[in-house]
Order: sequence, then structure tokens, then C-alpha cells
Amino acid sequence: PLAGARGVTVAVEGGPAEILGVRSLIQRALINLADNAVKFSPDGGRVTLDVRAEGAAVRLRLDGLGSLVRDLAAQAPEAGRAAA
Repeated sequence: PLAGARGVTVAVEGGPAEILGVRSLIQRALINLADNAVKFSPDGGRVTLDVRAEGAAVRLRLDGLGSLVRDLAAQAPEAGRAAA
């Protein structure tokens, strides 16, 4: 509802990827990430969740986090390097 009310477009890209873990906890983590991306995106923005299997690993990329999250990342350079 928040995305629609603010005109934020949410897109899912990539393909199926197998993740071992507790399904409900993984779902909760992904929903929280997407909710935060929408919450901190500017009105009319776009949030893209991209999931890709890369060998034995899964890469999750979330674009569209808005300026607040980028500013926080800039304040913690070690976190920025780990996320890149």
C-alpha cells in the first residue's frame, strides 16, 4: 500500500534461486528489505529487487534505497565495501 500511495514502482528481476534456511525468516528478511527500500525512496521512485544464483551462492541486489540510506552508507565506509 505504501508504494502505491507514494507512486513508488517495485520490480522483481532475476530468476529462481535456492536458499537454504528457515523459510519464514528468509521471507521476513526480504520483506523488511523491500519495505525499507520503499520507505526511504523518494515519491515516484523505483525499487528493484534482483535475485541471481551464482554457482553455490545467491546474490541479492536491492536498488532504489533513497538518499538517506546512501548517506548512512557513506558514513560507514567499511559497510559500503562489504555491500559492493
